Amino acid sequence: MIKDPETYERFEKVVLLHGCRRVKELAYGEMITEKLPNDELIGEYIRNQLVYYPTVTRESLPQTAAVSRTSSTPASCSLISGWPRSIPPMTAS
Repeated sequence: MIKDPETYERFEKVVLLHGCRRVKELAYGEMITEKLPNDELIGEYIRNQLVYYPTVTRESLPQTAAVSRTSSTPASCSLISGWPRSIPPMTAS
C-alpha cells in the first residue's frame, strides 16, 4: 500500500504504524526510511506525505518517535510532537 502511487493521490497524509515485538523485527523500517524516499517512482510522495511511527512492545526502543518527511532531502526527518518517546516493555503476567 505504501508503494502504490494511488495511495498518495487519494490522501493528503499516509500514516504507517509499524509495530513489532522486538527492535530487530523493525528491519522493514530501514527500507521505509532509507530506500523508499529515493525511489524514482514514489520517492517524492514518501518524502512529502508518509508519516512513519515505529514502535516495539517487548523491549525499549531508543528514540521511539514518529518520523515524518518534511523536506525533499531524504535524510531530513522530524519528530511528530506528542508521540511517546518510549513505550515500556510488556511483562508476562
